[in-house]
Amino acid sequence: LSWLVRKGIVNMPEVKMLYDGLPEISVDLERLKGMLLGIAIGDALGNTSESLTPTERRRIYGWIDGYLPNENAGNERVGLPSDDTQLSFDTLKVILRNGYLDLEDLAFTFAGHEIFGIGSTVKDFLRNYKEFGLPWYRAGVRSAGNGALMRISPLITLYMKNRNREEFWADVILDTMLTHNDELAISSSLAFVKLLVYLFNGEDRKLDLRDILEPFSAITLNIKYIAPSKTEVYPYEYIEDVISSSLKADLKVQEFSERFGSSGYLLETFPAVLYIILKHREDPVEAILQAVNNTYDNDTIASIVGGAMGALYGTKAFKSEWISNLKGRIRENDDGTVFKLIESTEKFLLEKEQ
Repeated sequence: LSWLVRKGIVNMPEVKMLYDGLPEISVDLERLKGMLLGIAIGDALGNTSESLTPTERRRIYGWIDGYLPNENAGNERVGLPSDDTQLSFDTLKVILRNGYLDLEDLAFTFAGHEIFGIGSTVKDFLRNYKEFGLPWYRAGVRSAGNGALMRISPLITLYMKNRNREEFWADVILDTMLTHNDELAISSSLAFVKLLVYLFNGEDRKLDLRDILEPFSAITLNIKYIAPSKTEVYPYEYIEDVISSSLKADLKVQEFSERFGSSGYLLETFPAVLYIILKHREDPVEAILQAVNNTYDNDTIASIVGGAMGALYGTKAFKSEWISNLKGRIRENDDGTVFKLIESTEKFLLEKEQ
């Protein structure tokens, strides 16, 4: 990572902070299982009704509180994956296969199968990697989309395993820049995994907004991005102001989504995710359903929120039918793979503990 930053390949400045500010984390298999299931459940709850405004979705489906009929499963009400689940569990597979985050293997794995609902940035990455033959560290593109944030949570597994802060931060940055080589993307991934560590430790009451957003102040520095209002803003200041003012005004999630956006652009996705978690963290089912029903990119936002709620509550975060009716696929017809990978992850973590 240091070499890539010095060479100007990673689009971020050299920063010495961040490492000491990350809390320690212990192995908690129930919370880990909850996080991984939450990724797949949130994705499956949302992906049959994504890219609609909350009002449009409500008019078509009413209030969604379970899996909708899925045309890829004979219109059964079962949970199937999109790219959120696929790329998250691809990442987990690479970790389990190598014992660390092998970026070459990760790029090769992403390139080796059909990706359901693939985003434009990942398409560009695959074109650079497969067609043009660029190495993994040059195949990513400058993009502030949410396609890296949505798959970042499984890296917590490595932090649980080796408890090395610097390696963990490096993995998060490299995993992000693999496809989304942009300061806002890198900041969002770092800020979210920092939040995730607090949730794993059950410290949701101690959450400090400025502490969570610290990576934005360090990495985006003086870079401005276009807010939904079409004005140029500094991400740290913008997100802090949006979240603080909305919590004070007690905005409903739909109002927040309509006012500040909830698309795949990180200056919309990240605030939406953070607002839902902070506003509804005491009721994990409600948090996930707010993401499903009241955001635009609802499969990705619900997947991220679902992982966070699982990290905080374990499997108790979910309705029982959400788990029992989840097919557990990451490919077209590999039912149960999600559950098998979760079991393998538990064994992977327990090896060191013994």
